[in-house]
Amino acid sequence: MQPVSKSELIAFMKKTGAYDVRVADPHRGFEHAIPERHPLRVMPSCKSVVVFIMPCPVWMNNTVLGLYAEVEKKTGRSLVGPIQRAAYSPHHAMHNLKGVSYASIWYQAAYYLSLRGYHVAEDYNPDPAVRAQTRPQDKLCAYEAGLGVYGRSGILLHPVLGNRFAPGVLMTDAMLEPDGKLEGFEPCKNCGACIKACPGKAHDPEKTYPESFDNKKCHKYRGEISKENIYCH
Repeated sequence: MQPVSKSELIAFMKKTGAYDVRVADPHRGFEHAIPERHPLRVMPSCKSVVVFIMPCPVWMNNTVLGLYAEVEKKTGRSLVGPIQRAAYSPHHAMHNLKGVSYASIWYQAAYYLSLRGYHVAEDYNPDPAVRAQTRPQDKLCAYEAGLGVYGRSGILLHPVLGNRFAPGVLMTDAMLEPDGKLEGFEPCKNCGACIKACPGKAHDPEKTYPESFDNKKCHKYRGEISKENIYCH
């Protein structure tokens, strides 16, 4: 195996499209990981969790009301295919583009490490249901790597991009110095706007995330409004 320079790897990943890159230690933190999706469960030989983020445009809001509602109302037909979604919805067009960008950054970084003799865990399974349960949690990995802090509602906030970014995770047996959690960044101090705005009242203002979030309340409310073709992300 050839030695891997963390700074050179990060510089390489930024050239391929990553906005920011940091490293988490899979043996520290991750107390709130879903057991099956803990980095060491997904890849027992993992020594470094490399996390990168890609910026998202300002029009890609976290709350989307009736993603297809207006178009379906005008056309009288359901939008079901990926091409139709990309054509009619900038939100889904962005997700399609994100997938291409993610794959480009991920596979080039994996190739970079493999050339030096290191293994990278394959994080893709063609079955979406399986894939969702057999890969690490992107947001949690980004938090543990120090790419952002949790807002009071649980949204991850980057010092420059805010919540307008998409994270990607690469697990490897290359030993890279971890960055640790982000310290000294408190964008939500003395603010509870998102807690008050939550229509499902799924957040406890007296607690901090993730203990403050009630998953059952959230999904109950989302299930009720989805019947009216309204969605809360």
